[in-house]
Amino acid sequence: MLVNYSRNITSVVLMLISFIWWQSLPPIYFVGVCAFVTLVLFFVLKKHLYLAFILLSIAWLGGVGHLYKYWMPSTLIYSTPVLVHAIVSDVLLNQTPQSSSKPFTNIRFNAHISKVGKNTLLLKPLVRISWRRELGDRQKHESIKQGDILKLLVVVKPPSGLANPDGFQYQKWLASKNIVATGYVKPSPSNELLSSQPSSRQQLLDKMQQLKLTHQAELMALSLGVRTAITQEAWSLIQQTGTAHLFAISGLHLGVVSMFAFFLCKPLVASVSMGLVWLSRARVQYSSVTRSTHSLLTSQHRQTRHFSFKKSFKQHRINHISLIICFLISALYAHIAGFELPVTRALVAVSLITICACLLLHWKASTSLIYLVFLCLVLMPLSVLSISFWLSFSAVFIIFFILWRLRNSQNSTVDKFIHACKVQLILCLLTLPIVAYYFQIVSLVSPMANFIAVPVVSFLVVPLCLLATICLMFDWQSISFLLFQLANETIDILFMGLQWASSFEFAVFEISKIRFGAICLFVFAMFFLFLPYAPYKKRVLLLLLVSFISYFLPTKHNMVSLDVFDVGHGLAAFVSSTDTTILYDTGASYPSGFSIASSVIQPFLKAKGVAKIDHVFISHDDIDHSGGLILLKKNKLFSNLHRPANTCNQDSSQLVKDMFISFEVDILWPITKVLKAENDDSCVLKLTHRLSQTSILFAGDIEKKAEQALVELDKQNAISLSSDILIAPHHGSKTSSSPDFVKAVSAKYVVFSSRYNGRWKLPNQEVINRYHAANAVILHTGEHGRIQFEIDKQIVVKRYRQDEANYWYLKP
Repeated sequence: MLVNYSRNITSVVLMLISFIWWQSLPPIYFVGVCAFVTLVLFFVLKKHLYLAFILLSIAWLGGVGHLYKYWMPSTLIYSTPVLVHAIVSDVLLNQTPQSSSKPFTNIRFNAHISKVGKNTLLLKPLVRISWRRELGDRQKHESIKQGDILKLLVVVKPPSGLANPDGFQYQKWLASKNIVATGYVKPSPSNELLSSQPSSRQQLLDKMQQLKLTHQAELMALSLGVRTAITQEAWSLIQQTGTAHLFAISGLHLGVVSMFAFFLCKPLVASVSMGLVWLSRARVQYSSVTRSTHSLLTSQHRQTRHFSFKKSFKQHRINHISLIICFLISALYAHIAGFELPVTRALVAVSLITICACLLLHWKASTSLIYLVFLCLVLMPLSVLSISFWLSFSAVFIIFFILWRLRNSQNSTVDKFIHACKVQLILCLLTLPIVAYYFQIVSLVSPMANFIAVPVVSFLVVPLCLLATICLMFDWQSISFLLFQLANETIDILFMGLQWASSFEFAVFEISKIRFGAICLFVFAMFFLFLPYAPYKKRVLLLLLVSFISYFLPTKHNMVSLDVFDVGHGLAAFVSSTDTTILYDTGASYPSGFSIASSVIQPFLKAKGVAKIDHVFISHDDIDHSGGLILLKKNKLFSNLHRPANTCNQDSSQLVKDMFISFEVDILWPITKVLKAENDDSCVLKLTHRLSQTSILFAGDIEKKAEQALVELDKQNAISLSSDILIAPHHGSKTSSSPDFVKAVSAKYVVFSSRYNGRWKLPNQEVINRYHAANAVILHTGEHGRIQFEIDKQIVVKRYRQDEANYWYLKP
């Protein structure tokens, strides 16, 4: 019966996992029909349970998806700014004002919306809010804390993010966190703090910030799960050594805490139980002296019963009570960590172990893993969208496989040490392709670094941090500081070792993005390699490895590709051929530190295996076009730079033309050098692929004045504006794309690079109609995501949201 039931649960797990690949949600009426049929099959017919489980999972996922997509009231989204009451749910560090002529703090936090205008919401949706506060604001001295209730004038819209195949998927991350909308606060006298009631977790963070330790950021991450204070240098070090998973509260840490709690509680519970038995026995002996013989016989019977109770208690109840206390301590640790997804999954695992032990259920490891995945996905269905879900359960599955394959029958210390080394080495080897797929990085020192760092962090630093945090809860400041200082010194020594390990030339190297199919082949090959016996093992292994290697064989083709990235309001486009790579504009950079160059362009170059760009063209000096140039210069990611101030003008066009082989390059505008280039001084660049004769026109931010000048040059046959692909000028603003310019270009494809539902509402509808009238295919990065043109004998267009990642949670 348990096996059949497990098979049903396995089918549900597969259906729940498939949620990540659903292209659309089932209609709400279909969700209701599935739920009704499930009830009939379960309670009326009592058969076809397999089908019932499938329908139940579809109904559950469909309901969760619809609740996520339509949780926010329609009066709040796409409307004028409204007053809301927001309960801050994030633990926030003290904000440092930005260094500028007018200092400000830019705060981003999650909050539950409890009230919209005068309407109180029954369900309190979670919203990601951005608040830029000038120091002249009335609340300039007030810092926001978790638990505070704010009244804010906000503009809210559905969750959205930049849609590019490489780099951080912000919209997917929002969905995995169950954040149903994003918004920003508008300056208003109505913005005020209604109630300041910092949570216990926030109070602990405030106390920790006063300690001033050298590794305070890492200690806050391990104690409270707050990782925002960790510096980029520290993150780079732990990523290069493959130890990043140790410096964020995870299932491993909660497992260690649970283990320590169990082994400490068990002797304590045993001692208390023995004390209760001893007191009961003493009471029986006392009564035997004062009572009659009949009472003495009765007391002796009672004494025998107590000794029987002692034996039973020792055998069963001690472990049960210890596990329950262990679960409570684990729940406290999870609360301190903010119930992050990895910690919550580990807490579910501890709960499952406790229930199985108390009910005397004996499950195989595979059955336990299936039930654990089932519970996690039922309780947190959207967590399947997070990378941590796949990394966590992949690691758990690999550990189970290793322990099954490598059974340690020896008891000597040397044998146990060798066995641990084997387990660590195989674990790193089998997780290597998964890490390489997600992060495009391979750390060869990871096995050695983890072999040292895992026990140090798990069995020394984490217990010290937990004890120190508990001491902070009781205001035992001196003891807490002593424990944190000991943990700080341990991390300091550990970091010196990690720095030494990362100093080797072969320590780490970056790789191009590996295709999902290649990863699957490699993983299957590794499992076949470690299996004790499998039919045709050598043949299957050889076939898998040959197929895996075939993914990396070079292919010769003359195809040209143009990638217009989704960068919000701004522009960045990449052209590549067999002999040349070109970047036109770099997107924006912001005072908060966010940069398109680091979040979009660099991941793209890494995925494509491009070490250095041959040519970078900067249209003009506006920050949304040139903001990433500083970072590209810092990392030495390009060889030649062209801008209106040097070579990106007609006077210098011949110098640029001589640098290209496969492209005919025409710089159409400006005529002469411009030191401080504004919109109408934008570098207008036309690339024509010599083999296919396909032309691409980059128009920057030119407006009607410059457009008219270009049209006049075109009429005089001094230049040719006619192009197959046009990157529309000025993001589709009505100040550009004049009728004469649209007619002169006669583009087959027009790409607008602007934010989806941005504050300037670009592209302008009148401009769109103008290009439609010219029979052009309209493409919009805000709506379609990254737009790729593959240019060979014909032009093939790929829209990221529709053609590569057409999933329900990425719909704009």
